[in-house]
Amino acid sequence: SDLVYVSCVSKEKGAVVMKACKAGCIGCGKCVKVCVFDAITVENNLARIDTDTCIGCGTCRGVCPTGAIGELVFQ
Repeated sequence: SDLVYVSCVSKEKGAVVMKACKAGCIGCGKCVKVCVFDAITVENNLARIDTDTCIGCGTCRGVCPTGAIGELVFQ
């Protein structure tokens, strides 16, 4: 199955992150709002995905404005 992950580990505020990384999590919370499985939380300006709850649907990836959420593909 596929899992999604946050490719950014910075806990800085959005403006600082964007200066350092094009795919940084800015802690906007859009992914939290669209996840119907409540698998995502934002703590210290950084999205965290609970891999036990996440089903890998990719909805969060579609709304992430910076592309910070990637996909792990297992074959």
